Amino acid sequence: MPEAIQAFQKCLEIDSNYNAAHYRMAICLFHSGELDAALQHFEKCGRLTPEYLMARYHIGVIYERKGDFERAAREFQRSIDEGVGEASSLFHLAKIREAQGDQESARELLQRAREFGKAHMNATHH
Repeated sequence: MPEAIQAFQKCLEIDSNYNAAHYRMAICLFHSGELDAALQHFEKCGRLTPEYLMARYHIGVIYERKGDFERAAREFQRSIDEGVGEASSLFHLAKIREAQGDQESARELLQRAREFGKAHMNATHH
């Protein structure tokens, strides 16, 4: 992974607004456990291309891991509202609501995630 990070750093030295390099660098950093650095690159990606919503989803995951559940919930809700990573975002949002003691909301969100997953599976297998 360090080689990939170095390659993306070189890309960004050439063009600091190269969105794909920020996103891929963030993924590498995320998987290396460097959450703060990954967050910076996901956020830059989101600023450069606001419609690139998978960055928003990953920002939510990072905030969730860091224990900032309100910010994580906002990012997951934004992903859901825009229709990106919906089942995963619903699942993560359900975990947050459960941790906050809102069992009813957590159950509803999990049900929506299951329904979305079933609908997606049916659509891809026909």
